[in-house]
Amino acid sequence: MGCSRSLSLLVLAVLLSSVPSSTAVREGDEVFETVQPNGVFYVFADKEIQVVDPNGLKVTKSITTDQSGAPLTNAQNESRTWNDATFLEDPATNKYYVFVNEGDIYTNADGSEYSYVTVIDTLIAEVVGRVKVGALPVHGYSVVQLKQFWSHSDIDGSFFVISLDNINATAASVADFKTKTGHGKLLLDDSLYPRAYATNVNEQVIEEIDLPTQKRTNSFNYTSFLPDPSMCTGTHSVTYSNISQHAFFECADNMGVFEWNTVNNSFVAFFSNITGYVSAAPGDDEVLVLGYDSNINILKPQGNGVAAVPQYTVLVNGDPDLNPVYWSPSTSNNAQPATDYVVFLALKQNTNIYNLKAAAALNVSVTDDSYMSAPADCTYANNTQKAGSRRLLDMDMSSDTVGMVLANGTNGLPQTPNCGACAPGVADANPADYDASLTGLAYVNFTAIQADAKQGTDATAAVIPAGAIAQTVSGDSSANQCSYGETDRAAKRGGPWIATVANFPQSSLYVVDGATQKVHGFVPTAPHPSKIAWAPFRGGNPPVAAAQGGAGKKL
Repeated sequence: MGCSRSLSLLVLAVLLSSVPSSTAVREGDEVFETVQPNGVFYVFADKEIQVVDPNGLKVTKSITTDQSGAPLTNAQNESRTWNDATFLEDPATNKYYVFVNEGDIYTNADGSEYSYVTVIDTLIAEVVGRVKVGALPVHGYSVVQLKQFWSHSDIDGSFFVISLDNINATAASVADFKTKTGHGKLLLDDSLYPRAYATNVNEQVIEEIDLPTQKRTNSFNYTSFLPDPSMCTGTHSVTYSNISQHAFFECADNMGVFEWNTVNNSFVAFFSNITGYVSAAPGDDEVLVLGYDSNINILKPQGNGVAAVPQYTVLVNGDPDLNPVYWSPSTSNNAQPATDYVVFLALKQNTNIYNLKAAAALNVSVTDDSYMSAPADCTYANNTQKAGSRRLLDMDMSSDTVGMVLANGTNGLPQTPNCGACAPGVADANPADYDASLTGLAYVNFTAIQADAKQGTDATAAVIPAGAIAQTVSGDSSANQCSYGETDRAAKRGGPWIATVANFPQSSLYVVDGATQKVHGFVPTAPHPSKIAWAPFRGGNPPVAAAQGGAGKKL
């Protein structure tokens, strides 16, 4: 049952800070998404952090300096790079903070590298701290039981811990954890506490951690259970189901998913034909595997020690980001989770009109990996060379084609050099060169999907027009010219709302009603919004009452 509505917000906040969340944990702050319907989104953009009121569709404050009064820039005087951001609170000490990892890397005098975590006090909407952590922190987690923020360094391959009660102290690293450098994640769940599990894309082991002592307690090599020990060269995403008490690990090399019994730390099953990012739905009765082929495969957890059963598949077009956001009518009022839910996926589809025109004529997809790494509308000097060494025909002055310039290819397509990431509108992010109406948020109503599945019918996700995202140009000097890099698009739940960032037709935050799957409106933001955090209101008043920025538009 949900908490009584007669409780004051302050008492409710105290209770929920210590009561385990009832939904699947992904970043640790999911409990705050439904604790109360009112709050604000923090949007992290170029040299600016903006506080957005989703109900009133307006920017209530813009933060442009840190705790020392310095601009939000890095050593190159560019915007700080924002990665994961999560909310964490301690009502007993009146502390309500948003922590955000910074992706910029700095160097100590001895040559060692480090990065920072920025801390925001949401009662005053100001940066109040900046904590040094291991280099290149991408993922971050709110450990609500300990009131700690855990930041994972992809360079150190370890976690760095910041306590809510002392944000100015040096972050402590997890003892006896560092083995290999690499990208990794942390599995948190109230049923597992005080234990947690960690992944690393470069290691064939599962790491078990004791959260209160911040120590690694076990390492389990899983390769002997695989059909081929060379498979699954590391682990990436990880999720947990309370129904089976099993964890599900994604193989980092896209070679499958395996199931692990957390009761006795034993191998359960390997799904070689199901690959992708794993995430447990509200209620834990389904595990979604979001494939890189745009399919969502559903696994049905069984009893402890029994392997999950593959159920059905849902197609999601439009190049979905692999971080799902869930909405359920039973969690919207902080009640127990149910099997009826909607999953939202931010779409990253390339909507550059020149790329789309070329792709249509060449009968290729702009979302295919082959197009992203070597755009088909580009003509290279030597197509037999290895990927990563090909240069555009009219730029390769050392080949036999010196002087040959292909300004346009067949059918008048904008080929070399106006192809792929070199097409008009990519470098200057010109909205006129994009068709933002083609993309937005995909959603799947699983109540309806489950009914279809019983009839043996696969389903396709629906799309909510919510602006388009700019593609990332490859920063790899050895990559094919005019190729794209990895693009992310953030989405976040806050109370009744689902929010996602957009670059086109303008930099903005789109707000969708989770119950109706309709766009509530959008709010113009600072350029290049990238990450989002949700901060529920605390006390009797909103933390920032007066609007300082431009108003949005209700749709």
